[in-house]
Amino acid sequence: MADHPMTYEQLIDNYEYKIAKKMLLREYPWIKDVVIRKDEINKWNLIFLDVTIDPYELGRQEDWTVARYLDRSIREVGEYWSPYLSTFYKDVMWEDARPLQDSINKQLESIHSSAALPIELRLPGSRKFQVGSWYAYPTSITPEDTSRSSET
Repeated sequence: MADHPMTYEQLIDNYEYKIAKKMLLREYPWIKDVVIRKDEINKWNLIFLDVTIDPYELGRQEDWTVARYLDRSIREVGEYWSPYLSTFYKDVMWEDARPLQDSINKQLESIHSSAALPIELRLPGSRKFQVGSWYAYPTSITPEDTSRSSET
């Protein structure tokens, strides 16, 4: 249980959350949305963010090839998710994607500890953000990639 429980509304209105979301969307063009599950806000001091991505855009950036099962899952199930970026890609090991995931989590931590952000605008106590899961949906993929993936 979290040391400083918050309601979903308090969290969404929190300035640190707004900055974190804006930073992720600006710094990483392949990140399309950032959401928080209401039922998990107060389970831990860490607040896990669900990050929606365009795996094709990230693949082009990193020279990674999207795994064929991802296309099938998105078409048939309507989504693909994983706690690891590497599982979105063919021949990408966890160690290959870890530096990118770690860099994003370090940026989230740096917002929390930034002297530029007054304490009263931060998450309370020892609460912090961290990416929990990565998601891809038909709507998070560019139309060109969606039509290309349906051909395979």
